[in-house]
Amino acid sequence: MTETLGDKPTADALQGTQRHLECSKQAAPDAQSWGNKGSDSNQLWLQAKTNSCNLQSMGFPSFQVSDQSLTFFTAERQDVNAAERTTHDTNAKADKQDGAPKRAQPQALDQAIPVGRPWDKITNELPGVSDLESMARHSIVFGSTNMFHLRWNNQEWHGLSTGFDGEAESRQMHTDLQHLNKNIKVLAELRYRDASPKDYLPENHPWWMRDPSKSGDNRVDGYPDQHNNPYKMLDFTNPAFQDRIAAQAKAAVQSGGVDGIMFDWFNDGRFMGKHVDAQGKLVDYDAARLQLLQKVRRAIGDDKLILINTNDVQMPQSVTNLVNGYYMECTNPDGKNPDGTKARQDWRRIENTLDYAEKNTRSPHINIVQTWFDENQDANDLSKMRATVGLVLTHAPDGYALIAENNGPHMEEHRHRWFDFYNTKLGKVDGEMLRRPDGSTTREYENGTVLYNPAYNGEPARIDFPEPRYSVKDKVWSKTFEVKPRDADIFLRAD
Repeated sequence: MTETLGDKPTADALQGTQRHLECSKQAAPDAQSWGNKGSDSNQLWLQAKTNSCNLQSMGFPSFQVSDQSLTFFTAERQDVNAAERTTHDTNAKADKQDGAPKRAQPQALDQAIPVGRPWDKITNELPGVSDLESMARHSIVFGSTNMFHLRWNNQEWHGLSTGFDGEAESRQMHTDLQHLNKNIKVLAELRYRDASPKDYLPENHPWWMRDPSKSGDNRVDGYPDQHNNPYKMLDFTNPAFQDRIAAQAKAAVQSGGVDGIMFDWFNDGRFMGKHVDAQGKLVDYDAARLQLLQKVRRAIGDDKLILINTNDVQMPQSVTNLVNGYYMECTNPDGKNPDGTKARQDWRRIENTLDYAEKNTRSPHINIVQTWFDENQDANDLSKMRATVGLVLTHAPDGYALIAENNGPHMEEHRHRWFDFYNTKLGKVDGEMLRRPDGSTTREYENGTVLYNPAYNGEPARIDFPEPRYSVKDKVWSKTFEVKPRDADIFLRAD
């Protein structure tokens, strides 16, 4: 399967890659690897260090090699799952049916599947790919300010910071990311709910949430374990603290290193609604979150992005209308039985929340749906990955999808594999979502059709085309296809 951070090479360009290696060798005599590696697949990669060889002839029209060292791949991805492996020879055999002329495998012309990256890295990245290049595979990225070279101007106590050092470095990183992926969006997470007691605020600071019924260190516990550093709750009902977060948000977007702000824990079972605290005071946590968002929106302006983590829960419209998207961290949408009642209920709830978010968040929408491989699930069962992608592509074509590894609690919970399915180039949206009589949904794109069959449907979805289409899932040409429940497929048109 061909990999690139730019436009995907055409089938003809793939077949001609070997002919163009000589140009690349001359341009980059120090390249480490040339020619075929292995007898059954075209696995080619080069480390180019030149400013003279235009890779358009190799099928990379979006790039011309700069004087920096960039890795370009015409390589079959070395996924750990054999289910995703294929070779061009195998595809060629599948393309010939009943003596018909061989069809070139269709390659779309515009954008690949929009994949999100929350915090953590790809686990099966190809050798030689830099962190920046790996990050640029994704269409939206968020993480700590440090992740984007924004360093708080109060290194001892981050919560007291009013701005950042390292802004020039952060702006350069943003520029480099956009050079690799012109559509990428970058968001900085700001702590508002809980934070590390080691470097966020002094222990006696009034912005910590406290339990007056306790003696000694009476700060309220937050997230239980962050690498042996249990977080403490912040008093986000405090107007002065809200003002500081708004000021930090403004500083972040004005740095030029990020496009917006991300807030975690907006669906917080412990601190939502109205509660009477230990002193008998009525505390309205929902109103406090709304006040915080209002201050942040005023501070950063209407053109910057705000993303909130709601899991798969719908927030009030007053909150939703202020943000550009939900990060739907869907914790376990299958339970222990992908075919069971819980799975059907979970996937229906996720779908409903995504539809609500698409309708009620402000433009541009940046809704993200993330699922996980479950502990009891075969890691090579890729139907859940495809279902996550298919849901987003049919219901939220301006959204983002991801399935993460099941890494257990309190670890890098969002590490993820990169699948060849993600490299499919669909082109631009070319129609509205269609809900079919059989319960599945489809949407047309410039280069093909996406079909999503939800878990709650219960029956395979059949689709017929008047002309042969290429199934990205099954890697075959046909006019008729079936997609099982909790699965999806993409059917590409011929070139």
